[in-house]
Amino acid sequence: MKLTRRLEKTIARIARDDAARLDDHPLLHTRRVQKLAASPLGFLRGTAPFFFALLRGRGEVSGLDVPAAKGKGWIVGDAHLENFGLFRTESGKDVRFDLNDFDEVTVGPHRWDVLRLLTSTLLVDALPPSQAVPLARAALAGYLAGRADVDDGASPPDCVLQLLARARARKVGDLLEGRVEEGHFLLSTRYLALSKRERQAAFEAFSRYAELASPDAFWEPVDAALRVAGNGSLGTYRVALLARRSGKHERLFEMKGCSVHSAAIPAPIVASDRVASGTRALLGTSPFGFGTTTVDAGLRARKFDGDRERTGPSCVVRRLTPQDDKLTVSALSAREVLDLAPYLGVLLGRAHRRAGAKTGTPWSDSVQHALVASSIELAAAHRAAHGHYVHRKG
Repeated sequence: MKLTRRLEKTIARIARDDAARLDDHPLLHTRRVQKLAASPLGFLRGTAPFFFALLRGRGEVSGLDVPAAKGKGWIVGDAHLENFGLFRTESGKDVRFDLNDFDEVTVGPHRWDVLRLLTSTLLVDALPPSQAVPLARAALAGYLAGRADVDDGASPPDCVLQLLARARARKVGDLLEGRVEEGHFLLSTRYLALSKRERQAAFEAFSRYAELASPDAFWEPVDAALRVAGNGSLGTYRVALLARRSGKHERLFEMKGCSVHSAAIPAPIVASDRVASGTRALLGTSPFGFGTTTVDAGLRARKFDGDRERTGPSCVVRRLTPQDDKLTVSALSAREVLDLAPYLGVLLGRAHRRAGAKTGTPWSDSVQHALVASSIELAAAHRAAHGHYVHRKG
């Protein structure tokens, strides 16, 4: 079948890209395969270029874009169900549940974010189509309410309130336990050793960040390790740092490399500046300890994704806190997902509004219908591609 051949080509392309990024890291490669094979939603999370190829007519399904859904500006670029979570805000005093992953942030059509959110809703395994399609419509309604220039009145569902309650009870010691001991990272499947040269380059990059982000607090880096986390970002430069202030207060930080957006949208600025600017615009604040830096160009030999510039990977940096947490959709009940998805739509709409989205002419019923119909086709394409991926790996 023609579709089968196209999907097989897609899977082969994903495999080639993964090999190019991860052939030096067998553990990361294994984790990547496990993440993509686990579920259609996991596959969607880790294959953003495939999603955007479909939208732009270069993939296996055409005609999915909905140009009549007007609106353009800062977009998250990867607004699926599991890219929402907890973080401390810029002041360090407030804990907030909102969008919390901006690797793919860029300027583009707002409908791209909406389609990605609706598609992820339709790929939740706990929901049959009889519930998933109405839920996608409810998530879209939530988005439109959040984007409107009025108080949408939405409140967090119980699963979010419970996550907040658990996070607020955690202390710094809870974050360090099992990760750090006597000033060093405990190497494991989530923290891998760096070479002496890589460690020194990470220290120097962190010091440049700290000098600008925290000029009144001298942070001394004492250890660094390659952090294993995420799905689509596996293989990017992602380093955890242990730093001390005043010689005794140990805290964790993360430096994460930024690369070209999955939709291959040209950007006139450095990738880390794009991510930093978009994050601040969409949240209306910054995560705690947020900043940027650049790693020494000598790390090019490790083949980290995004490491294409002579100056080395450009990175965003954030301070990790005990309150950082997110909901795992696969662990939620069907009832919890039904409560959650419309609220996430509201949060996405609010983010677009904060970043300056104009209300303009409301999306008509026919446009809304087309958005849901397109998300159904996108979900079907991802389910089919996921099946071929599992078949190939089996």
